[in-house]
Amino acid sequence: MKKVIFFFCFLTFINPCVQGRELKSKFMFVVKAGTAYPHLEHTNRATFFGSQIDYFVSDQVSIGLDLKYMEYYEIIYYAVPLYLGAPDDYRNKWDWYSLGVSGKFLSGSKGLSPFIKLGAGFYIPQVHHPITRWLQDGSSSYKEKVTGEISPGFNMGAGLQYIVWKRFSLQIEGSVDYIFNKSKNLSATQSFTFANLSAGISIIL
Repeated sequence: MKKVIFFFCFLTFINPCVQGRELKSKFMFVVKAGTAYPHLEHTNRATFFGSQIDYFVSDQVSIGLDLKYMEYYEIIYYAVPLYLGAPDDYRNKWDWYSLGVSGKFLSGSKGLSPFIKLGAGFYIPQVHHPITRWLQDGSSSYKEKVTGEISPGFNMGAGLQYIVWKRFSLQIEGSVDYIFNKSKNLSATQSFTFANLSAGISIIL
């Protein structure tokens, strides 16, 4: 991620005179990927993927539809305590799918532009539980998938967008998702909080 930040700074210095881009009534399709940081204990290997379609109601304001996916492994404790280096077969794997709407405000429509973003949506959790059955001829291991209830949540974020060309831009973004937990069969916690740091590319149509 540090390399991405340095790359943005480099673009700013080599091309400070990028022409403004009229964004009003344009669509922007974004794909992004990065790292998720669950506000939970005993988790690792968290990843984040996302895509969104924004429609600019003005040169600086857009409304959008967001699709996001997060996954991470949760260390579990059965008869023998496990540690962070345990094989994935002995961990709960969490998947989060979300669909939401958002609004974004850009500080400008040329060059390097900071932005802020607010959104809300619905989140669906899935947990893959490791199961071991002891049979007469040995043990059998597999993972049981359990899908939780659809839960509401909201998110907020900020980032930098660099319009490289009239139809192409780059961005880095940091965001926080807060999810109200309705799936008590999966976790007793009242809510989930995730911080995400991602880099993406977008096409302006």
